[in-house]
Amino acid sequence: MRVPVLLLLALLLCGSGARAQPTATPAAAWTTVLFDAPEQVLPVLLAAALRHSPELEAMQTEKAMAQTDLLLARRVLLSGVQLAGGYGYGNVANLTMADPTLPRSYSTTASSRYTTSLNLNLPLDKLVNRRQLVQRQQLQLQQLEHLSRARQTSIRQRVIDQYQEVRLAHKVVTLRQQALLSAQLNYQMGEKQFRSGELALVDMSQLTDRHAAALVDYETADSRLATGLLQLEELIGEKVADLLRQP
Repeated sequence: MRVPVLLLLALLLCGSGARAQPTATPAAAWTTVLFDAPEQVLPVLLAAALRHSPELEAMQTEKAMAQTDLLLARRVLLSGVQLAGGYGYGNVANLTMADPTLPRSYSTTASSRYTTSLNLNLPLDKLVNRRQLVQRQQLQLQQLEHLSRARQTSIRQRVIDQYQEVRLAHKVVTLRQQALLSAQLNYQMGEKQFRSGELALVDMSQLTDRHAAALVDYETADSRLATGLLQLEELIGEKVADLLRQP
């Protein structure tokens, strides 16, 4: 049996066989940076995630509403102030200046009248509790500030975790690819010996099974890497390739 010799030879030639595969293509520059330079990539990913986060956009809206409520609380006294005005025009009997030609008659004069008034009608509770209402709105605004920072921390943590998952998936793909190349080499060499009658059918079946298992493992790892990249892009709101290609 030459199977042990075959397997030993395959292991020795695994590295050179991997380099000799015609399907291997050089990685793009952005993928090299993505997987090998985390200190350069992470700040870019984190900034993009914070920039495109719908959660932070919602927090900004809530903060704007809280600021408006605070302004209204400070102006609560104005809600009880009423300013009124009026205008009138008509004939008014002049009882102090009688017409000398008509002793029993009185003259009338037309005149305009303007009226203005300023009233304050404010419930006592609003007047007494105005300071507490303003303080409550200020505390609510501070709470939103704390929540915003907490969400930023949560987003950063999710991006870091997902980026590490992508790097791990890439390493697994590399290992699975090496195992697949080794299995392919063993299978090709075993097939030649099987055709020449130097290898038994049982041994050839084992090589076939190992090659199929290595292929499934590689495809699974590659799928996980692709899924991890998609999830990372969903977090940061941009394509990783486009983001890393920017100057």
